[in-house]
Amino acid sequence: MHTLPQLLQRTKVRRLFIILFTFSIFFGSLIVPIESGDPNANITNYLDSTWWTVSTVTTVGYGDFVPVTDAGKVLGMILQIFGVLIYGSIIATLSMAINKKQEEYYQQRMLDRLDRIEGKLDKLSKESQYLIKTHD
Repeated sequence: MHTLPQLLQRTKVRRLFIILFTFSIFFGSLIVPIESGDPNANITNYLDSTWWTVSTVTTVGYGDFVPVTDAGKVLGMILQIFGVLIYGSIIATLSMAINKKQEEYYQQRMLDRLDRIEGKLDKLSKESQYLIKTHD
């Protein structure tokens, strides 16, 4: 079985994390110009926007930073949906990889058992041939 770091080295999982990171940074940088024009805005710098983006994409949503403009709220909805889709894809990819390794393990065990049975049958066949020859 593979460990989690080995599974993360898989191209598909790595690609999903890169997409998640890039998308989050991109949308995080968009929220500051959108929100900064509103006097009630609490997302006014890039550190706050990064915090808001990460908590939104991971669907934690602490509520300490929230968009107040309509465009900011739409951006937040897109980030929430995107976060659920990407994390669901990551979990599905990891689950499929684990399941595949488990199936390979069980198939290998079955082949090993069949090899042992075949060996015993060959041995029994040779013994029976020997007994038949010695009996004649």
